[in-house]
Amino acid sequence: MSNYSNFTKLYPLSKTLRFELLPIDKTYEYLESKGVFDKDEKIAQNYKEAKKWFDKLHAEFIDTSLNSLEIPKDLLSEYERVYIRYKENRNSNNR
Repeated sequence: MSNYSNFTKLYPLSKTLRFELLPIDKTYEYLESKGVFDKDEKIAQNYKEAKKWFDKLHAEFIDTSLNSLEIPKDLLSEYERVYIRYKENRNSNNR
């Protein structure tokens, strides 16, 4: 039996409906004449490109932070002991 059995299937499943707002008639013409659709497309493209760079910067930041981290040996051995105990408990609970 799972540790989560007391927390699952307690409530009915909720579903979300998604709707799309589509401009029609004069609204579409107005937005088209003001270049709103072209601007939105450009923003979407720029976001994809910028996200690549931000992801790279974030990964570099994490690498730099973790590489400069020094853990004293006594704390490292304590962490190892706790981690092993955690894994053993998790494995025994999943049987």
